[in-house]
Amino acid sequence: MHRIAAIVCAVVTGSCFAPRYLAQAGYGQVELLSKSRPIGDVLSDPDTDDYTRAMLGEVDGIKQFAHSVGLKTRGNYKKFVALDRSAAVYFVAASRPLAFEPKVWCWPIVGCFPMLGWFDLAEAESFRHNLIADGWEVYLRGAGAYSTAGWFHDPVVSSMFTDGDNAYGDLANVLLHELMHANVLVPDQAYFDESLAAFTADSMTTEWLVQRFGADSQPMAVYQQEMDDLRAYGDRMWKAYRELEKVYGSDRPDAEKLAAKKKIIDALAADFPEMRRPNNASLIGFRTYRTGFDDFQKLYQACGKSWPRYLDAVRSISPGKFPQPLAEDFGPVLGPLIANGCTPYK
Repeated sequence: MHRIAAIVCAVVTGSCFAPRYLAQAGYGQVELLSKSRPIGDVLSDPDTDDYTRAMLGEVDGIKQFAHSVGLKTRGNYKKFVALDRSAAVYFVAASRPLAFEPKVWCWPIVGCFPMLGWFDLAEAESFRHNLIADGWEVYLRGAGAYSTAGWFHDPVVSSMFTDGDNAYGDLANVLLHELMHANVLVPDQAYFDESLAAFTADSMTTEWLVQRFGADSQPMAVYQQEMDDLRAYGDRMWKAYRELEKVYGSDRPDAEKLAAKKKIIDALAADFPEMRRPNNASLIGFRTYRTGFDDFQKLYQACGKSWPRYLDAVRSISPGKFPQPLAEDFGPVLGPLIANGCTPYK
């Protein structure tokens, strides 16, 4: 994964795969939009259940908070779609079995990504099976939300709602995460884009919960515990990732690498028995969303803990600031912003 030359890139322009994929993406998006209803209509509908009413009742407040800290809502989240499934989309990612080398799909205009999203689970599973047959390790996961990055006005979807104690924190986090994509999305830099959105949403959600419920409230306590658990989980995932990197980078025979890999994955799976068995693709997926948090925190500090200044700084980052596509080290990009006291690039 450290060598860009090792990335296997499927350039889909003109291929037989492109029409099928684009057709399902277009149909899925149109279907979502056609089923959407103004949130005000849903709230005034006597048939709307209490839980949906409670969750939708928070959306405007979250958007107002987002606006107050400098995020542009861009017409998003004015409508609601009740889905008949638990995920809005299904993401498929793939990696080489003995290297953190993702399969990357590249598209005109929007750039390259180490994953593809499908609206239909059966199609995602078929795609997954084809990749496995070609020798890839594959990870398929459902996602409660996604962003069209300003191409459409994204609706709130029922899969954004969770039924746990952290329902309010989860809703704020997912809306702020996706709004971050609508504000900053650097082409060909999925690791940066997703990690930036994750760090920003995690931090902003804390502030929204304090404003909405209070620092000593039950929703705030639940969210803080969830963040503590996520950090502990992240530390363990990073440990396994680095152990496997050493194995893959060694000159040991493949059979020995496979044996060492199994031992590391077995230990990781034993620590999280409720989790699907990890593989290279799922570990890359974890890294996609949890990289560079220390640098983002340093930038936030350099910006005087001002979200508007922080957002101005990250909005100034262009693709040319990165040394390569799908860069994993954000230090060379964020470092000058930190050193210059949050002054945006010109």
